[in-house]
Amino acid sequence: MRIADYLPIGAIMPNLPADSKLEALQLMVRAMDKLMYLSDVGVAERDILSREAKMTTGIGHGIAVPHARSEAAKGLQAVLARHAAGLDWAALDGRPVHFIVMVLSHPDSPGPHLQFLAAIARLLNDPPVQHALMQAETARQIHQIVCPPKRKGLFRP
Repeated sequence: MRIADYLPIGAIMPNLPADSKLEALQLMVRAMDKLMYLSDVGVAERDILSREAKMTTGIGHGIAVPHARSEAAKGLQAVLARHAAGLDWAALDGRPVHFIVMVLSHPDSPGPHLQFLAAIARLLNDPPVQHALMQAETARQIHQIVCPPKRKGLFRP
């Protein structure tokens, strides 16, 4: 498996039109629903908001990785969004969040869930990758940065 296996171009939102963390989470859950990743959008939203209420998923360096295990997820699902201006996410370093990767997975697949979270966080923490993502204008350009064809192997960016 590769990041690209869980992040198709259609799951990338290059210009997230949100004014708050809550609105961003809701828009991203709806995006997953439109991609037919969910069996119940209400359950998925409840699960992601419940997880976020326990502890911020703003891991620093402009990155948030909201995630949850949910009965509503059809396997491991991901959506990546970019917010150019940045959102207040109560991140660990106090900085605004520009890159958000929402990950939902069915409770039956804990291994891939954790591996994907680690791989995407490692990739997005790379300053040259962050710079390239901020310069990208389209979902296709973002996808080429996050999921280039030359990168092979199990969740290795």
